[in-house]
Amino acid sequence: MLPEELLKEKAFKDAAERLTATFTKAQLTCEQGPFRTEWDPILRRHVFHSTVTAWRDFDDIEFIVSPEGRVVLFRDANRLEPKGPADPPLTSADLLAIAATTGEVGPAARIETLPPPGPLMTFTLRQAQAGLPSRIRFVVNASLRQVAAMEVLPAPPLDQLPDLPGMPDMPGVPDGPSLPDLPGTPSPGGAIKPPKVDLPAPKIPKVSAPSIKPPQVKFP
Repeated sequence: MLPEELLKEKAFKDAAERLTATFTKAQLTCEQGPFRTEWDPILRRHVFHSTVTAWRDFDDIEFIVSPEGRVVLFRDANRLEPKGPADPPLTSADLLAIAATTGEVGPAARIETLPPPGPLMTFTLRQAQAGLPSRIRFVVNASLRQVAAMEVLPAPPLDQLPDLPGMPDMPGVPDGPSLPDLPGTPSPGGAIKPPKVDLPAPKIPKVSAPSIKPPQVKFP
């Protein structure tokens, strides 16, 4: 059996290599933790256990939270550094999946305009789902495939929003020409007036009943 110091060194080296290979986009710092050696009666050998802690430095992260506890603005300075475009380029489905990792995007969300490929891709997302923001602007780091910034936008008037394919109808947005007024429709400032309908007078058929003649009785 190797001395514990050699086992400790070997375990730390193997763990650091595996962590670095797994998180290729991050500059990790690995620290050796507690370790112990114990006999395993099933394997019939000594087993060395070691704890390794991996971490990396983060730049400033900005959060703005609403009084209701919802994040309305997020910026990660580290992710906002361009690191090259994605290969292959990100599609609209990729961008929606990345945006959904924030927990603020529903299944019916649509991208208003697909941004051109690049290291940082900025786009505005629109959705009509209760409990979620109606419009959000995202900045996605293409190579990291992560949200670098997010901002909840105020909802503009509904008549100024462009129609999006696959977007559910939103209340208050007219589709096509307006309908003519129908009888019984209330005027803007008045009560409902029932429509006036002229019906022909009913005709009652004339029935003539035959006259009844009393029977003639002759007495002897």
